[in-house]
Amino acid sequence: MKKDKKLAGCYSFISNDETLLATFSRNTVYIHSLETKKRILKFKSLSNIDYVAISTNQQKIAVKNTSGIIQAYNIDESKLIPEFFNNGKEY
Repeated sequence: MKKDKKLAGCYSFISNDETLLATFSRNTVYIHSLETKKRILKFKSLSNIDYVAISTNQQKIAVKNTSGIIQAYNIDESKLIPEFFNNGKEY
């Protein structure tokens, strides 16, 4: 089977409505439109990313690393959400 080289990253998560695909490598997250296969967003995040999840309204993405640290990003603004809390600690 031929690999589609337009989609970067190793691991993936599909949004609930199946329109967005989030893939990630060691410290980078890529968000793609499944309709066009075009990259919508690419950003550096935590090291050793373990899991990503896209909100149901597709405006935010949460990224967790192997140490359990979670960061949230606003997809539309391509920015880290600084008010996000993880286990009672602000990051």
